[in-house]
Amino acid sequence: MTTKYQDNQKSSGRRTGTDRRVFIDHEYTGPERRSNTDQRSGFDKRKHRRFKIQDDAFAAIRSETSKLGTIENISRGGLAFRHIADEEQILGSFEMDIFLRKKKYYIKSVPFRAISDSYIDDHVPFSTLTMSQCRGQFGELTHDQMSMLDYFLVYHTTGEA
Repeated sequence: MTTKYQDNQKSSGRRTGTDRRVFIDHEYTGPERRSNTDQRSGFDKRKHRRFKIQDDAFAAIRSETSKLGTIENISRGGLAFRHIADEEQILGSFEMDIFLRKKKYYIKSVPFRAISDSYIDDHVPFSTLTMSQCRGQFGELTHDQMSMLDYFLVYHTTGEA
C-alpha cells in the first residue's frame, strides 16, 4: 500500500533520498567517462615517498632544447620541477643534471622520462612569464647515482610533499 506522499514523488531523485550529484549511469559510454584504471581510489599509488626540497635545488635537461628549473619535490623514483614555459612541452626520455645552488652537490647524466608537462598558475603580480611543471620518473640509475640521490634525500629535503 502506498501513501499519498509516495504517489506524489517525482522520479527525479529529489525526494527519494538519493543524491543526484553522484548518480552514475552505468549504460553511458560517452567520451568524458573515465575508466576506473586512471583514477586514484583514495590512496597514493606511488612506490616511493615524495619529499619537499630544503635547499635551492635545480634540474637541467640535457637534450636538443635545454631547460633549467627548480625542483619542487623528489623521491627515489622521480621528481617534479618548475621551469619557464615556451612553445615546446617536455616529453620523452633524456638525461638531466641535478645540483644545488650553494653546496657542492652535482649528479650528472641522470636518465629521466617526462610523464607530464603542464602550465601552472604562479600568482606573481605583474609577471609576464608563464611557468610549467614537469613531472617524471628516473630511468635505470647507476650505483653512484643512487647513492648520491639517497644522500640528497637524507640531507637536503624537509618533510613529505
